[in-house]
Amino acid sequence: MNQKDIINYMKIHILIALVFLFLTAQTKLIFSDDFDTFDFKKWKHDITLSGGGNWEFELYENNRSTSWVQDSKLNIRPVLT
Repeated sequence: MNQKDIINYMKIHILIALVFLFLTAQTKLIFSDDFDTFDFKKWKHDITLSGGGNWEFELYENNRSTSWVQDSKLNIRPVLT
């Protein structure tokens, strides 16, 4: 085996090991919400004009006509102002 073959051999085995680690890694859920109700202890409205970090002119407000929970789903309705 030449040096190129050895490197390719090592790459293949490293890839196999990474795939094995990925497939066997256990995941840990760190947050969950079923949205049975709008839980204000978990969620809050950001009231701002800063555009959510992208500095576009966007207004975020606490308005129940644009964000609500229905059928265990969080609904967010954008409004053009």
